[in-house]
Order: sequence, then C-alpha cells, then structure tokens
Amino acid sequence: MKFALLFLPFVLFSCDSKRVYELNTPMNEGVWDVKKTVSFAAEITEIATLKNLYFNLRNDQTYKYSNLYVLSELTLPNGKIEKDTLEFILCDQSGKWLGNTSGGLVTHQILFQRKVQFPEPGIYNFNFSQVMRDDKLSGIKEVGLRVENAE
Repeated sequence: MKFALLFLPFVLFSCDSKRVYELNTPMNEGVWDVKKTVSFAAEITEIATLKNLYFNLRNDQTYKYSNLYVLSELTLPNGKIEKDTLEFILCDQSGKWLGNTSGGLVTHQILFQRKVQFPEPGIYNFNFSQVMRDDKLSGIKEVGLRVENAE
C-alpha cells in the first residue's frame, strides 16, 4: 500500500510532461465581476522551447452567452506590457457547448497563442478580466491559465 501511495504522485505528474504551468482560480459564488482581474504568475525558465498558451474556463449551464470576451494583459520580466482583447467561442451554432460537459459543468481549454517564443527567462504575469456587456457574469466557476511546451 505504501508503494502505491508513493508511486501515485509520480504517475500523475509524469502523465502531463508538456505542462510548464497550470493554475485555475475559482470565481466567488460562480460570478465573474467586471472589477475582478484574475492573475497568474508563470515562471518560464526554458526559453529555447516554444510554448502554447491556453485559457482554461469552467462554467455551468446557466452561463447565457455562446462566447466570452476577455482583456488579456501580459507583463514580461523586463516590465514590458502587452495587451490584447480575446474572444473565446464556447458553443457551436446550434448552441452545443464546445468544451467537455460533465455533471452540469462545462470545461474548456482554449488555445489562444500557439508556439510562443518567450524572450527571456523569468516570471511572466498574466492578467485576465472579462469585458462582456454584463458587469457580473453568472455561471463562471473557474478561470485559469495553462502554459505547455509546443510540439
């Protein structure tokens, strides 16, 4: 039994060898307020390998839109700031969720930058804020960031 418990963490972490960073932040009471900026500090040490960036989102069935607009702000280790407005499509034209649905929750992992070359090692600060028409977006359970080595 002790062997199995010691072996389990190794199996869990070795199955996702491409992951460099991943963190999801829960939204208070399932609402993403327009005033709430979600921040992630990803340490990038290996800059020779290109990276893919994913926006993680978990929503429930009460989310009433088929898309999500997000303001993305990236602060590089040298202090330079890059801003962009991103649109994430969450449903197809028939209204079917594009993410994985389980038990009333929908999990999306949306590629938003492919094969990024980070210019220097260090801490990269990612900030996301919702810029939809509603100040309070109901049905948003978690927002996250994943950085992985590109193939």
